[in-house]
Amino acid sequence: MKLITVFSLGTVMALNMATLQNAAATNTITFNGKITDATCDVSLEYKGAEIGTAGTGTITLDEVSKTSLAAPASSAGQQPFFIVAKNCTLGTPAKTKIAANFKSANGDNQGYLNNTASTGAATNVQFRLLDSDHEAIKVNDPNQSSTTAPTTINTDPEGATKMLYFVEYYSALGTATSGSVSSTVDYELMYQ
Repeated sequence: MKLITVFSLGTVMALNMATLQNAAATNTITFNGKITDATCDVSLEYKGAEIGTAGTGTITLDEVSKTSLAAPASSAGQQPFFIVAKNCTLGTPAKTKIAANFKSANGDNQGYLNNTASTGAATNVQFRLLDSDHEAIKVNDPNQSSTTAPTTINTDPEGATKMLYFVEYYSALGTATSGSVSSTVDYELMYQ
């Protein structure tokens, strides 16, 4: 009986050592990518006028009634704006399409921009971005390059490429209250 117990204990220890050796195995992940030499000068256009400087500006939506955001998944006040690319260097091989990739610390897990107004803030309301096909853009989504409609780059040296986007008030829960709505989003250009 003692011999069997000693043998069993030795077997268990040997199996545990084999498991520890397997757990310590090294695994590798390889990341590949490419940096392009394509670049463009950028500006913003809203309501027919260039706003801000060097692609940074403020877009103020028209006021809407809270009753237009009373139902769940409701939107209101949609406004178009353009990110305008000029003086583009298309890179090698030449890029033909361009789109913006939106990121924000204010983005929620659905890709909407949370209200960050600090005083008198409206509740149950966010901003939602849409591409030129009126498809919702999920801010911070790593798949934006495959889900956002790109724009063909204008190759005329005097021309500009206008990327059309929309912004609107959005209430996932409905029952929005009145008050201020504010948020920010960063963007960078993606070339295809």
